[in-house]
Amino acid sequence: MQGIPLCAWFYFIPFLVLIQSVSYKKALLCGAFYGALAYGLFAYWLYSYSVYALIAVCVCYGLFFAIVALLLCFTSRAFPQQCWLLHAGILLAFEFLRSQTEFGFYYGIIGYSQWKIPLFIHTAYIGGVWGISACIYLFASLCAAMVRYKSFYRYRFSALSLFCCIALYIGIGNLVQPAGKKNQEEKKLTVALIQNNPDPNKDGINEYRKEVESLLALTDQALAARPDIQLVVWPETAVVPDILKHYYSLADYERHTLVVSLLSYLDEKPCAFLIGNNHAEMTTAGAEERFNSALYFEPKKTVLPPQPQIYNKVHLVPFSEFLPHNAAFLSSLFKSAYFKKPGNAVKLFSCADSVCATPICFEDTFPAFVHSMKKQGANLIVNLSNDSWANSIACQYQHLAMAAFRSAENGIPTVRSTASGQTAVIDWRGTVISCAPAYEACFICADVTIR
Repeated sequence: MQGIPLCAWFYFIPFLVLIQSVSYKKALLCGAFYGALAYGLFAYWLYSYSVYALIAVCVCYGLFFAIVALLLCFTSRAFPQQCWLLHAGILLAFEFLRSQTEFGFYYGIIGYSQWKIPLFIHTAYIGGVWGISACIYLFASLCAAMVRYKSFYRYRFSALSLFCCIALYIGIGNLVQPAGKKNQEEKKLTVALIQNNPDPNKDGINEYRKEVESLLALTDQALAARPDIQLVVWPETAVVPDILKHYYSLADYERHTLVVSLLSYLDEKPCAFLIGNNHAEMTTAGAEERFNSALYFEPKKTVLPPQPQIYNKVHLVPFSEFLPHNAAFLSSLFKSAYFKKPGNAVKLFSCADSVCATPICFEDTFPAFVHSMKKQGANLIVNLSNDSWANSIACQYQHLAMAAFRSAENGIPTVRSTASGQTAVIDWRGTVISCAPAYEACFICADVTIR
């Protein structure tokens, strides 16, 4: 489920060899078949959300790879000697461009396959995930050219040059550290990361009450184990009822009672809380806008009455939290979706010596977005996620791999509190220090080094 990193280096070779020896028509068909099959197998867990989502991914990537295959086929004929360089460039460009649209989908980027190998993930600080992808594509393209022409001798200088370039890149990537950080005093933030493992198929006030009780019990256990905890983190939408709305409104008395009880608990604790919540705000026209939010509470200061700092999720999930281009006619195909309003700005939270960025769920798959948080002053990434809907450990590890790269790219640590996995602590170089077992109600207490 965690992948076999070595396989990624050989994954594209058969495809590239085939594309160099077929007609344009067959290249088009092979590309479409390959793209649909590869991404269907990779993201099979989308079926748990919507079969239409899985079909959409297969169709989109079938079309994308059909175009890529035509380009690969053309360059093989036009530039037979050095086509391997062009092939690597085409594959890398496709990988980058497909992640930049409104449908941006960073899952499946080949560089993420190396997340468990320190030598490779450490290079992300200078080249991001794209640098590793480039190394893999260059290697695969050169090997495919050798197989196609049945000659190593023909490409011996290219192979030696590529080996030296990759070795140099890895060497530099493992020596470089974030500028100005080497001699800076390191400080610690003690965190408790709660994983409550709720049933994603159940809802209603009784279920919400049960989930909150589980969160409180796990928090009590964590605080008993580590009384010096400074920050407790609960997962994305850990508390479903809108905390602010139901505190001030008696329209739904059961939710009001649940929220008041929760806030009374928080106010008695000696640490700050970062909580995932469905949050609503009223517009000047009196309409209610709903957000997927992170609420930051400080006991005796912002709990009673509730005045938390709030971050509203900016990057929403297509077809789950919003419909691209307001395509309302598609809403009937995604009946389990919970459409939200996107936030309009990043919000950072200060806790002790840390400045926390809080990307919610798949927001931490966007390299540029997380980097913008760092540029605003964040020195710790706190990710609140809920991947329980997918019912897939593979999906959760894919998300963890991307989270590890965000730390390596930015030179700052990450802590993740997830509903069912992978709750984890990741150091500033992208190494997973601690990881909770999947699909268990549990917690992690950790001293996180803030640089």
